[in-house]
Amino acid sequence: MFVEWLVEAHYLRLFLGLSRIPHFTTLQKFTDRINNALLEKIISSFIVISGTKHIIVGIDSTGFKITHASQYYAELTGARRKHAKLSIGADVLQQIICNSRIRRAPTRHDNIDFRPIITRTSNILPLSVVTADKGMIVRTIIGW
Repeated sequence: MFVEWLVEAHYLRLFLGLSRIPHFTTLQKFTDRINNALLEKIISSFIVISGTKHIIVGIDSTGFKITHASQYYAELTGARRKHAKLSIGADVLQQIICNSRIRRAPTRHDNIDFRPIITRTSNILPLSVVTADKGMIVRTIIGW
C-alpha cells in the first residue's frame, strides 16, 4: 500500500529524487536487510533536517494480523491466528515518525513500549510535550 500512496506523494518523490516509483518487492527486500540501528539513525536525521527545536510527541499502539487467514478458516482448522503489535512515537506537528517498535505478542499492554520509545525519541531532540491514550499513561505511571 505504501507504493500506491507514493504515487500521490509528489513532493516526497521530489525530495527523495525518485524518477520512478520502486516495485513493492524492492521495499520488502529493503526491510528484510536493513539493520534496526541504521534505520533509527535515518529516521532521526529526518527529524533533525526538519529544523524543529523540540519534539511534541504522540505515542500509540495498534494490532494487526500477520496472515490473511479468515476467522472462519482459523476456527475450522484450529489454527492460531498470528498477530503483531506496532507502537509508534511521532512528532505531531511535523508528522514525522520518531520511533517505532513491532512485537509479535498482541496480548501485551501498550505500556511495555512507552518508556523505551520516549527515551529513544528524547535522545534525538528534547521533548516539549508527550501525549498518549489514557490506558498507556495510567498503566506506565501506576505500574499496572
